[in-house]
Amino acid sequence: MKFQKKIRLMALDLDDTLLTTDKRFTERTREVLRECMNRDIRVVTASGRFLESQLIFVKNLNLGMEHSPQIGDGGGTIFTEEKLLWRLGKMTKAQVKAVLAQIHRYRLKAYIADGLNVYYECQYPEMKHLYAAQTTVRRRYVYPVDDLSEIENPLRFIFYCENEMEMTKVRQIHVSGMRVYHGGRTIMEIASNEMNKFQALNFLCRHYGLSMDEVAAVGDSENDLSMIRGVGLGMAVGNAASILKSEADVVGSWSNDEDGAVKLIEKYVL
Repeated sequence: MKFQKKIRLMALDLDDTLLTTDKRFTERTREVLRECMNRDIRVVTASGRFLESQLIFVKNLNLGMEHSPQIGDGGGTIFTEEKLLWRLGKMTKAQVKAVLAQIHRYRLKAYIADGLNVYYECQYPEMKHLYAAQTTVRRRYVYPVDDLSEIENPLRFIFYCENEMEMTKVRQIHVSGMRVYHGGRTIMEIASNEMNKFQALNFLCRHYGLSMDEVAAVGDSENDLSMIRGVGLGMAVGNAASILKSEADVVGSWSNDEDGAVKLIEKYVL
């Protein structure tokens, strides 16, 4: 295995990794993460969720992590409860227009996130009911607009596909400098090549004065692939996608509903 140095930062995906299928943290999860922090290992969530949604889960851990930098938007943002600290991997207006042209050609519906808010085309009012939206957020963050190409600081497109056919259509969208990837379950996303969880982790490590081989990460989906490949110790839970398992240093035998992530941390980090 490639990991040699002491782990000083633990990066954790949320959905289908640290969270159970019904979106809960187990008490064992809290205990293991608390033990990491007691041993001076920084704990960072690295999620594809939007800031306001992710913040609810971070606060629900009751470990005070909301006051330290967390990675959201699939690597597009680094934030605390108090403020959005950095945006990473912005799309150009030309790229946004090129993606939108293909979205309309394939008769798809998409959201655009800018790190603070999420936008959809006002001709689709049903999209105001965001998939898996939390009801206890601090503020409204989903808005209709006439033209998605006019959004300032766009970070990524998000598609909540209804079936495999829609997912296949998203996969067929090609724009120079952009990548299409699976965000978990029936979620597809499009972002710049430079925007991913590894790049955000690398940025955060420079901020803390850490090297990437002092980082461990756990994930389950294609949007975790960059950080699993790039850190000192990349781990996949038992329910992870095949592509993630093939790239991970360690593959667990337990799913997210069996404390799979924290069992990996206990065995290989603590």
